[in-house]
Amino acid sequence: MKKLKLEDTCLTIEQAKELKELGVDFSNATMAFIDFYDENKHEYELVRNMSIGAYDIIPTLTNTEMLEMLPTETCFCKTDKGVEVWSRWLEYDGSEQCEPLLRDALFEMIKWLKTSELPMS
Repeated sequence: MKKLKLEDTCLTIEQAKELKELGVDFSNATMAFIDFYDENKHEYELVRNMSIGAYDIIPTLTNTEMLEMLPTETCFCKTDKGVEVWSRWLEYDGSEQCEPLLRDALFEMIKWLKTSELPMS
């Protein structure tokens, strides 16, 4: 059985940047990618979020933080696919293929809520 790595329980750098652009709040994020760069290369490492002025920091969200952002009520939204349903307990209408990692499914849910302009907790 494959074991999850810490990186599998947080948004990727690309996912974090995309949600940040959509206006998702990262101010209370507990984890971040930090670039401990030297002159020749940039290499990001996932660490507990901290303020380090000299490094490039990209806050990320954990699965738990993303679950806490989901609405507590069921949401209905009309789309070009018909009516889509989302609830706090991940009861989705099945129109999208299930992602292999919870992180990826949560990313898609939060992105969908923001782009559909639905309320988040």
